[in-house]
Amino acid sequence: PFGVGVLPQIVEQEKNYDYFFSNRALEENYNIDLVINIFAGIYEKNKEAKLFIANKGSKDNKLKKLAEKLKVKDNIEFLGFLSEQKQQYYYRKCGYYISVPKSDSTSVSLLEAMSYGCIPIVSNIPANTEWIEDKINGLYYERSKIPEFLCNAFRINREIIRERAIWSNNIKKFVKIILGE
Repeated sequence: PFGVGVLPQIVEQEKNYDYFFSNRALEENYNIDLVINIFAGIYEKNKEAKLFIANKGSKDNKLKKLAEKLKVKDNIEFLGFLSEQKQQYYYRKCGYYISVPKSDSTSVSLLEAMSYGCIPIVSNIPANTEWIEDKINGLYYERSKIPEFLCNAFRINREIIRERAIWSNNIKKFVKIILGE
């Protein structure tokens, strides 16, 4: 992807660092069961934490049962498929974004989350390491880690998107390369 449409207007004070957002498909590759397990560990240390899971998929019922089994179902909202506007609402509101797929290419969802200043918790795969430096502007998931607020991640992620992932800027660069300018 060439990036996001625009860098949204947002201030860090709009964020709730008790809120976590995940919007990957509820399918095997995206490890939403792992997202729920990560959240259960977070909830154990922070009873105010809430996880918002957007999207649909074949694992929907299994994931809801897992949340119940782990005793976190009251702090997880399964939102289903969201419109672009609703998704923006959750990016704006949530302090953290969780995406831990087994494999992926650069995810527009990750770029969108970063543009809204969400602190990413991601799997350590090449597509994510291109954008996230562990403990600098996000976290690579490891079983032993529970995320703590990273004071500079909000600013760093927005700067990365400003410099490298605004679609209109990137398409202009692309056209210049094609035209040999």
